Amino acid sequence: MSTLVCAVVGLGLMGAGASTADAAGKATKSIEQLGPVKVGEKLPTWAGHSPTGEMVRFSEILKPRRGEPPKAMVISFFGTWCQPCRIGLRTIQKVMNETQGYKTVLIAKPPKLNTVKPFLRSLGVNQLVINDTHEKISVRLGVTAEIPRTIVIGADGVVRAIFSEEGGDFEMVLKKALSDAALKSNISGTAGTKR
Repeated sequence: MSTLVCAVVGLGLMGAGASTADAAGKATKSIEQLGPVKVGEKLPTWAGHSPTGEMVRFSEILKPRRGEPPKAMVISFFGTWCQPCRIGLRTIQKVMNETQGYKTVLIAKPPKLNTVKPFLRSLGVNQLVINDTHEKISVRLGVTAEIPRTIVIGADGVVRAIFSEEGGDFEMVLKKALSDAALKSNISGTAGTKR
């Protein structure tokens, strides 16, 4: 069923008989809410396992390393069977290669979890991956069958952007969302401090 949904979403992005280049020309679409996840509110907590079995908790990712927390974070849901996800994952990797201080977590949805590592390697993607084996994270964050879904979170844990479709402008839109998230997190983080 999920494969069919992604295929339909992929056709919706590309249009009947359209080329991949046509799909790249589409604009990235933002939404304000994804299930319980809302722009301007804290992201619900979650935890999952990496392909090596390591437990990864959302709260741990945002903790300071070497004195500073990450400026912002990207969470992107994908499937190895999802054609539109390929472009988005490459774009996320490119943005992470060109910027510093941001974190990324890629959440792999079933059914082909055993192919996640080779799939990402073939795309040149080397970000932290969580296998959402029983789709508990997907349910917790409101990601149903339609993917890709990408969420940008500030260092304060507040959701700053949600993308429901990743178009040809995704790189520019993602960079702006990360920059805005870092700025807003910095402002909200210093607003309560005494001077």
